[in-house]
Amino acid sequence: TLYALSKRFGRSIAELIKVNPQLRWGLKTGMVLNLSAEQYPSAFDFQITDSLRPRALPKPDMYSTVECDSVLNNHTSGVIKIALLLPFHARELLALDTIANDSIRQSHPDYKFRGRGLSFTEFYEGFLLAIDSLQESGAKVSLFTYDTKSDTAQIDAILRELEIIRPHLIVGPIVQNNIQRVSDYSLKNNVPMILPLYNNGNQATPGNPNVIRMIPDFESEINQCADYLSQFHDKNIILIHNEDSLGSLRIKDFRETLFAYFSSRAAYDEALYKEIRVNDTMQQNLQLALRENMENLVFVVSTNEAYVSNIIGLLRINQSLGYSIDMFGLPIWKTFENLRIELLHQLNTVIYTPFYIDYDKLHTKQFLKRCRKMLGHEPYKTVNTGSGFNFTYLGYEAGMIFTSAFRDYGPAFMHCICSLKPEMPQSTYQFEWSNIGGYSNKTINFVRYNSDFEIEIVEFESYKASAKALQNEEIQIDFLPFTND
Repeated sequence: TLYALSKRFGRSIAELIKVNPQLRWGLKTGMVLNLSAEQYPSAFDFQITDSLRPRALPKPDMYSTVECDSVLNNHTSGVIKIALLLPFHARELLALDTIANDSIRQSHPDYKFRGRGLSFTEFYEGFLLAIDSLQESGAKVSLFTYDTKSDTAQIDAILRELEIIRPHLIVGPIVQNNIQRVSDYSLKNNVPMILPLYNNGNQATPGNPNVIRMIPDFESEINQCADYLSQFHDKNIILIHNEDSLGSLRIKDFRETLFAYFSSRAAYDEALYKEIRVNDTMQQNLQLALRENMENLVFVVSTNEAYVSNIIGLLRINQSLGYSIDMFGLPIWKTFENLRIELLHQLNTVIYTPFYIDYDKLHTKQFLKRCRKMLGHEPYKTVNTGSGFNFTYLGYEAGMIFTSAFRDYGPAFMHCICSLKPEMPQSTYQFEWSNIGGYSNKTINFVRYNSDFEIEIVEFESYKASAKALQNEEIQIDFLPFTND
């Protein structure tokens, strides 16, 4: 075996493959291998990179469950002041509505704001539903709503008003430059700042412990996906990606985290892992990467609908030839308009997603009933193109979670945020301190499209890799990395 050769000659399997590319597809009878020492570069070790292990910011003091229970409903009741900062682009949308001709309206320079403005109008509707529900239960809320547009000058004017209003909570804004300005205000005045969409590190909120992100950050996505996939060490894992993938999942960090989880779960002689890029040779390389005598798990990391559809077609062809193939994919696939759902079922596809609406849940049924009563319709199907969430649901959940938390715990709710596990129609939230500062929702669901055309949440035994395993400077892995450069 490759493992035996690596031990005999003192080289990692990765080194053997780098000098003998034919080993990408495994060791076969009759192969002639180059084992001369001078041909081998320095050890091909996989390291945990700085991007995966950012410098951790100091964690604030958190209350214990007992301490949180002691402050529950034990604060001075009063009006909760909330500032809601969203890019409605209201003036531009009103101007567009006065244009009757569709072609003229679509060519108008302000038409680009239409999609964003309508999406956050739906978020606002959901937020109002939550506030209305809480006020019916006795909460006192003053909501100050601002149209931030995408203008930093507009934000500066809003911040001057906030200095007078002194809100208890800030929800928004959305655009990164605006986030940074509001984060400075939040830090200076110690005001909790809820970010409904932003999850891209701490570039816009450096050192601000008052930030709460409703969408899991990239580090959480990578860790939980690697944790889930590492349980399939006995399968042939193939990762297919293209240049568009980096915005959705950082390939290098994912690979190294997956290897760390592999080494933490157990010691294996060998695990099969290959990478294929989307290019002209992809079909040929996929045929070489698949194994006939074992199950193949193909992780397609692409946000391009055309690429994904093409790859799925190739996988189905190989599946019809007798290969055992399961697929793993991204949350953005839920927004693809032309992706054939039956193909996801035929490939037993699992998609990771922070958001999943279970229409059988009582909370979801009650929410939809309230939408029909108050809005006259159910939430539109408008979804975010990254994480696949619905804006009306997200607005409702933002209003419900944080307004009720401040009502119940007062200013101390930030010390108890990690103890809260609110179950909402679109997600169950679990907030944890993030290495990049502030708190992030860590909930990731794994949704399987079964071959019997049922859809279900996958329950699996998560392995929390020890801090020691993830903090080692170097981790030696004997795997089969492959990239068709």
